[in-house]
Amino acid sequence: MGSMTRHRPHTISIDDRARVPFAIIGVLMLVSSIMIVGVLESRDTPETNVDQTLAMEQTESAAQNELRGAVVDATHQAAAQPVTTSELDALDGDPDDVFETYLKLLIHLRAEQALPNAGQTIGDAETTVSIDGLSATPNTAVGDADERVDIAHPDTGTIEVTLEEVTITLEDGDRVISERTLEELTVTVGTPIFELQEKTQEFNESLNEGFFEGSPSDLDNFAHKTAVRLYPMAYFKSVINRLDSGTGDDRDPWTFDEILKHDHTEVMANDAIFGVQKEVFGDDAVDPYADRVMRPAWACFAADMMDEMVGDDDDEDESFGSSVSVLEGSGATVSVDGENRGTTDASGDVSFELDEPGSYDVVVVKDDHERLERSVEFDETDNRTTVSLSWSTDRSIDIYSPTGEPIEDADVHLWTDDGLVYEEGVDGSFALDDGQTEFTLEIFAEGYEDYSEMVEVDQSRAVILTPEDDAALDELESDAGIFDHLEDPDIQESICDEYRDYIFGDKDGDLPDAPSLAEIIDSLFGDMDPLTAEEEITPNDMADIAYYELIGVDLLTDELGELPGAMNPGEIDGSESPIGYDESFPGSSMEDEYIDRIYDVDVERTTSTSPWSLPTNRSGSPENYSYEYSEYSSEGIEDVDVSLSQDWQTTQGEYSDRDIHSLDINVEFEYQERSVFENSTENGSDTITELRSPETQTVSVSVDIDADPVDDLEVPESRIHDDFEAGEGYDDRGAIAGLSDPDNFEPVVVDSLETLLNVGSLDSGDDLEDQIEAEINDSISIRHIPDSDDSPEEEVESTIESSINGASSTSYDFSDLERGSDLDMDELETWLKDDLYEINALVKKDVEPVTEERVEFLSGDSPFRELEKNVLAFEDEIMATGSYDNVPDLIRMAVRQAYFDSLTDRIEEMAEFHEETVEDVDDAMSTGDGALDDSLGFIQDIFAGDVEERNGHLEGSALMEEMEFEVSGSPTYMDLETVDNSEVPSVRPPGSTVMDNDIAGEHAALGAEYNQRLPTPGLPLIPWPPALYVLQLNSYNLDLEGEYSRFEISATAGGPANGESTTYVRDRMDVDIDLGNGNERKIGEVEPIEFDTSLEIVIIMPGLMPMQTGAPPNTGDPSFADPDEIGFSELLGAIEDALDEDEAAALGPSEDSTEYDDIGPQ
Repeated sequence: MGSMTRHRPHTISIDDRARVPFAIIGVLMLVSSIMIVGVLESRDTPETNVDQTLAMEQTESAAQNELRGAVVDATHQAAAQPVTTSELDALDGDPDDVFETYLKLLIHLRAEQALPNAGQTIGDAETTVSIDGLSATPNTAVGDADERVDIAHPDTGTIEVTLEEVTITLEDGDRVISERTLEELTVTVGTPIFELQEKTQEFNESLNEGFFEGSPSDLDNFAHKTAVRLYPMAYFKSVINRLDSGTGDDRDPWTFDEILKHDHTEVMANDAIFGVQKEVFGDDAVDPYADRVMRPAWACFAADMMDEMVGDDDDEDESFGSSVSVLEGSGATVSVDGENRGTTDASGDVSFELDEPGSYDVVVVKDDHERLERSVEFDETDNRTTVSLSWSTDRSIDIYSPTGEPIEDADVHLWTDDGLVYEEGVDGSFALDDGQTEFTLEIFAEGYEDYSEMVEVDQSRAVILTPEDDAALDELESDAGIFDHLEDPDIQESICDEYRDYIFGDKDGDLPDAPSLAEIIDSLFGDMDPLTAEEEITPNDMADIAYYELIGVDLLTDELGELPGAMNPGEIDGSESPIGYDESFPGSSMEDEYIDRIYDVDVERTTSTSPWSLPTNRSGSPENYSYEYSEYSSEGIEDVDVSLSQDWQTTQGEYSDRDIHSLDINVEFEYQERSVFENSTENGSDTITELRSPETQTVSVSVDIDADPVDDLEVPESRIHDDFEAGEGYDDRGAIAGLSDPDNFEPVVVDSLETLLNVGSLDSGDDLEDQIEAEINDSISIRHIPDSDDSPEEEVESTIESSINGASSTSYDFSDLERGSDLDMDELETWLKDDLYEINALVKKDVEPVTEERVEFLSGDSPFRELEKNVLAFEDEIMATGSYDNVPDLIRMAVRQAYFDSLTDRIEEMAEFHEETVEDVDDAMSTGDGALDDSLGFIQDIFAGDVEERNGHLEGSALMEEMEFEVSGSPTYMDLETVDNSEVPSVRPPGSTVMDNDIAGEHAALGAEYNQRLPTPGLPLIPWPPALYVLQLNSYNLDLEGEYSRFEISATAGGPANGESTTYVRDRMDVDIDLGNGNERKIGEVEPIEFDTSLEIVIIMPGLMPMQTGAPPNTGDPSFADPDEIGFSELLGAIEDALDEDEAAALGPSEDSTEYDDIGPQ
């Protein structure tokens, strides 16, 4: 190959190629070898006129060109067969390392073939270029290539390749003139090979990442993008099912039998794959056939949704519009033929649809007016009627159903600043006093939601109660705004028209872009966010249960009739879970637990005598006699002195070991001593006695009478006013009037003295001390005093104490203590129940409910914790007291305390149950922390419009202009059914190659499996009846597997490669390489683009009360059981059993595609 530059003489002075040092070195070498040259000149050899430096330089430049070409060829080969896995140790590592090492091998092999072409001919001499060859052993060859080739990636679209140990040899015939080994030969090449490999790997990883990897709100991966498409559809289907009256069985199915349907999942998954392509490769790099394959998919999706929702019902075409106009203007409620048609607007009109012409009953009710009812003829032409109402003549509250019919047997409470001023059962209406113009009105009627509202009444007030079956629907409308979009939905407008232009084009024939996720959500839901809609929890139902627990009830459902019967399995008895709404409390606990316990007074007496002794061993014994003992004789009682202290008057506030009485009794008696002396001489044995003069002795006896009026008291131990006296009045405690004044513990005062002392009847009107003294004085008789040797003091004390003491203890019950009053047991029990009824009403009226967004029910502390705090604050206010008026007041406060204890215990149990269940669901969803929180945050971001898909972009560099990617996947659209090579040409059997194009094959591109985390109807988030199904959660796990039979990505850019395209291919194939000996050896495999990922679809829906069928609407599919047999115990049991397995178990049946056995070629 000739030189590319003009030859010119090389001197130091004109060398402009920065090679001066080589010329200087040459001169030095010439000088130092003069003698050698002189010897050599004596030889007869031919001369060669060669510029060695020029030859080497030209060859090195040519070698760089050849290496550059070898690198380009190697990158094309690597892109066509990008090794992803290998059994060779030298090709072990992550995909990026494997691919780079593989590319080094290809570069070395290409360089071996190309570098010899860089040899130059200069005169009679030639240059050759060579590198060491590689071993025929694949593992060794790969290792050597990895050491000899270095690849850098300095900028986008460029690589810098350095090849070590390149040898250039200058020869003249067989004679080597010069040889140089370049330690490194480096070239820079413009190629997108690493960008293609990196982007493809990023695409593959994005397809395989799990739902809880990365940030869902950033839509980092395929799982996120699929979920963001499935959520609106799943929520839309759940809402439609919520509005359905179906039971989910074959006879009365829901609108959507499947929340996650195979065909719909397929459409959303493919659209998500194209979304991943757009994000990874760029907006313009999505598979060019994506739009073509998605149009029929969306068309089938929309048609399928319409088919499920619309059905064959054509009855709407026969209806006609009608209206009622009320001259008195807005605020009138109009019912037609027993159906509430709405409230008149500012013009006084209500419009509605009627199915057919005929005579209809019209009812109109309005505040301050009389109820109107009349029959009206409606048809297509005469479809409007006008009515006028009469003013009310009486001041009243009128109670109606939504159809305008008076409601019988309603309990009504009126609250003013003075408290509860009216409490009666009424039938349809009741009269108001003239002064009752502003008050809080409460109405309770079976089958209707409780009504509580502050009202102002001029003349009359028409109150319309809400049936329980409609309560959750009303809550949906007010809290979520669902009816703004779903009331009598026009399916053609909400579904078909949304996609018509996209599928078939507009009137000009142009095909617009597909509707965005935000547009779809907005068209279906408007401003509704299923998670941020608020729910309210109150203590009302738990308060009622606590109330009935104390007053007694055979079965709660007998009293709380609004509890849904189908949700009350008979096996629930309150012990298996805190949801004990099937409990029974036979018999009232008022009498046994509180009246009898507090009216149970035990009294004990203790008696003690102060030390004393009779005289003995006196001086003055006769001579020769010594004192032996004394004999005593009683001369009678001289005096008895009694001091009585009525301690009950000074020990108020003590509830056990209460001092009632203490007595000091001094008994003075007269005695005469006879001293006995015995002869003390040796032979003496006679005795003599000496009689002393009569003397007196005082014996002091103390008697204490103590009582235990109350045991195990749980209320604050405050003082009871006049507890041992008859009680009067109850003003301090706000008592309900009508209770007879009690005697309290007053009978204990006198009776304990009569019973525990040896006295007769005492007259409490006279001086008790004098009476006791007289009684004891008469009863004491000391007839015998033992000799001094026989402990005379003990017998005297015993005689005195036995004369004083009566029984050692006694006890009193209600009949003993109140026998002298007009208060009887039934009256007291009724009074206590009435008080508790008022307290229960106050709790439901005044305890602040907890209003939280639905998401708060699934994160952090249970909202029941806040409800418990509110109840405790109200309890502190009600129970605050410095004293009790009397014993019934104490019993009343004890009953109240028991009521609040029961209520707060149930709320506490509910909070624990709620938190544990949510934690179990979170654990079941993922082994990582915060799985449920992440899912909920994802839902919130979707409906708040805070997620948007990003487009990929790859900038150019100085060497390569901005790259343009082109993506092509086979199949472009991944079906859940298998495809063959007649549908997708790239499909071929396992083990075949691209050359085997005449062999039939099949390929399973996509598979889906669903796991329903919780059985239908889902986890109750407010799990206490009748709010059991006000809010529910269900979670579906969706596993997606897929594989492209072939995936290609090409990149083109201007630059040294002249815009040549590089195509990177991922196809299942073996990679064989010729290592230089003519034999190809397998070094690895190319794996196709395949994925296996999992995502969570969490559905939170207003649960709705069960319809008249007794079964709840569906939260999702598949069902846990026959809806007619769904019970809360089964639901709890299923949750507990599955979660006890300590795994992310699906509680409902799994469902998967039956069209394939495994993903990939078949």
